[in-house]
Amino acid sequence: MTNINKIATLASFFLLANQYAHAAEPKVIAFSCLGEVKIITPGTVSATPEPIDKLSLIVNFAKKTVSFAGNVARINKVDAGNVSFSDERKPKRQDLSLVPISISGDIDRVTGVAHATTYSAIMTSTWDMSCKPMKRRAFSWPLAGKRQ
Repeated sequence: MTNINKIATLASFFLLANQYAHAAEPKVIAFSCLGEVKIITPGTVSATPEPIDKLSLIVNFAKKTVSFAGNVARINKVDAGNVSFSDERKPKRQDLSLVPISISGDIDRVTGVAHATTYSAIMTSTWDMSCKPMKRRAFSWPLAGKRQ
């Protein structure tokens, strides 16, 4: 085998191995999270933590977003250990009830620990959670002809 053939074979192997490694990661991971959220409003000296039970946190690698509790943020960085996210939502129309909100946080891919903070002019929320991947459910469809 010539050197050119060896190099071409090795290059093909690495390209295929790289594609396989990326294909193995799911495009969407759904988590169920437990923990607490602290909500601080202007004039609040200290916030009492509110419990979080079975909060859904969705990491969508295809859309590059993280969503939880009605918040959606863009993924900034993904590596073997962490997913970092942040975003800013601005009001779409002039309305006193719509205020800009900044979101930032990270998810430890090894331990499942997630931290997030949402900031606005009217409140700051700090989310501290322990998350586990949700199990995929198999759906059973009724057989044709057997309607209830």
